[in-house]
Amino acid sequence: MCLRTGAHPQVAQNSTKTFQILLKLPRIITKRYDLRREVGGSWTVFDVFTGLPLIDPENETMLAIGLSVEKAEKVLDLMNFADCMRRVS
Repeated sequence: MCLRTGAHPQVAQNSTKTFQILLKLPRIITKRYDLRREVGGSWTVFDVFTGLPLIDPENETMLAIGLSVEKAEKVLDLMNFADCMRRVS
């Protein structure tokens, strides 16, 4: 599915309306990122196409490793939303 329910607070207000519209669309776009539980109970957000952890393209550091489930879900929502917006625009 393209999006999970609930918008991330950092999403701009004008994008919130777009986000709500996208939630109503058929969920035909594959989500780019998902969660993986690691040994020790932490969570990683990873790219489903490469299997690699989410990486910041600007400084090439891993962003989403060793997160709490709450933080991981927020990052996941934000990144899948951003990817979905990129693909539909």
